[in-house]
Amino acid sequence: MPWVRIDEHAMSHRKLRALSDGAFRLWVEGLAHCQRHLTNGAISSQDLRNFRYKRSRRVAELCTSVEGAPPLWIPTGDGFTVHDYLIWNDDREIVLARRSKARERMQRLRAGSPERSGARSGARSDERAANVRDSTPHQVPQRSKPVRSRSAKTALTGRSPKEPATAGEGIPDTEEVDPANAAAGAFIRAFCDLYSKHRHGAKYLVVRLRDVPLVKRLLRTYPATRLMHMATALLTTEDEWIAETDRGIGILSTKATWLDSRLAEYEAEHGAFPA
Repeated sequence: MPWVRIDEHAMSHRKLRALSDGAFRLWVEGLAHCQRHLTNGAISSQDLRNFRYKRSRRVAELCTSVEGAPPLWIPTGDGFTVHDYLIWNDDREIVLARRSKARERMQRLRAGSPERSGARSGARSDERAANVRDSTPHQVPQRSKPVRSRSAKTALTGRSPKEPATAGEGIPDTEEVDPANAAAGAFIRAFCDLYSKHRHGAKYLVVRLRDVPLVKRLLRTYPATRLMHMATALLTTEDEWIAETDRGIGILSTKATWLDSRLAEYEAEHGAFPA
């Protein structure tokens, strides 16, 4: 079943606070449409005609920039694109691949289930027959608990896989074969140091499954040096919306376009951004 991702801080963002109730409903309806039909954030003019909350004034609200920030809907040649949709939602190809794997897994389970079910039923029937023939109480042998060896992750990190990673831990090493993983790991380690430097010694908690894909996606758009400058701007800005967040990698991804534009403005006025 398709579902929509909305950030927990979205309701306090100035773009959404500026919307009327109807425009907000239309925005959510657009997100649901994109997820249901896997459009990667695209909404065609033809599809928009069938939206329940579609009104011309509401569309205009969603296409209006707020305080210089990009609008929630960006007009295109044949409709609109939801701003930053792929930052918060998976690409169509990723979703289809995940669904295909899920179908194959269920097919394998269903193909093997009759045989296993019959074996279990036969075993239970034999057990009931034996109990009828022999009513003498007997002691059920106790199964000894297997001794579990430490997992590879525990052996490498010295902690249980269920324990949260500390700053910089659990991120890809530069020795890994995948260059994209190595670059992401190097950036995250540098980000952790930068976070501690600008946030009064606070430690950034790395969530590997969230942070590594986001950084890999960012590095496909921005050079590592540029992205580090954007991270510095993120950690030092007094912007009202950013100041209320954890200023982590998720926010860096969400505000990447805004941070890049602010850097461009600074460089146009003052020259190169200080290292």
